[in-house]
Amino acid sequence: MSLLLAVVLAFTPGCQVKTAHGIPVSGVASWYDATYTPKHGNGGQTTWYTRKGYVFYAAVGTFRFGDKPYGLKVCRADDRTRCVQVTVVDHCGRCKADLKQPWHSRSRNIDLSPAAFSRLRGLQFGVLQVILREYNLGGR
Repeated sequence: MSLLLAVVLAFTPGCQVKTAHGIPVSGVASWYDATYTPKHGNGGQTTWYTRKGYVFYAAVGTFRFGDKPYGLKVCRADDRTRCVQVTVVDHCGRCKADLKQPWHSRSRNIDLSPAAFSRLRGLQFGVLQVILREYNLGGR
């Protein structure tokens, strides 16, 4: 029942239901590749979290460098059976900017790793309407 209420409130104009970490539970996901390093760089991975082995990682606007990673379950808004669990380990500047604006259906709330995004939709689409829910990472 509480999940149904959260979904209804998330899609009600002007209403912004958030997770415990301050991320709106509905919005737009995009993807980014944190392992990319330009040719003029050292050519290798420069991000600590990809070297730690995270494949399903994410960035959100409320994350600050040095914060403890936490888990989010990300589901397609149009097909709740298509979900992926990600570890939030990065900051998303675009997501932070959208948090400061009036929230609407095109507001960005999360950037996903290519592997995570492709579990939900093909990378060629670039963006996707999603529903988020936090989960406990357990031993991490």
